[in-house]
Amino acid sequence: MQKLTVIIGFPGSGKSKLASKIANNDPNTIVVNKDAIRSMFRAGKYVFAAGYEDLVRQVAQKTTIRALMEGFDVVVDETHLTPEKRDVQFIKSRLRQIIRVEYVWIDECDIEVLLERRMADARGYSKDHWREVIESMIEDFVPPDQYKENVDSIVVKR
Repeated sequence: MQKLTVIIGFPGSGKSKLASKIANNDPNTIVVNKDAIRSMFRAGKYVFAAGYEDLVRQVAQKTTIRALMEGFDVVVDETHLTPEKRDVQFIKSRLRQIIRVEYVWIDECDIEVLLERRMADARGYSKDHWREVIESMIEDFVPPDQYKENVDSIVVKR
């Protein structure tokens, strides 16, 4: 049975580090990361542009579905701060018989820790920019609910 792991956390919480660790320990696992897709669209330069986001989402979803259909496990590395952003029903409805869905919630919300980590890869943005982004995300965050979101399990990492 394939496994879909959806990582949940704020910028700087360690999502990409965890995704890499999972994939490096299992050659049958691939990572889908919207930031990598955004960079691919701009020849290696990270640019968040609202006009691309629908396409970014579609590429991530189609890549995830295709990888699961081909027998790979998939780790989705993105913030996933609300149930709407975490919605994996498009995958489960097509592949529910062959996949197990697990959320991994990295429960780190100390703004100073997150900022320090994010500034190691600031992507050309200032610390003030990232502070504003992270504070807004903390305000909007809705903790995952296994039953309401119909996932097999939730692992919380502190």
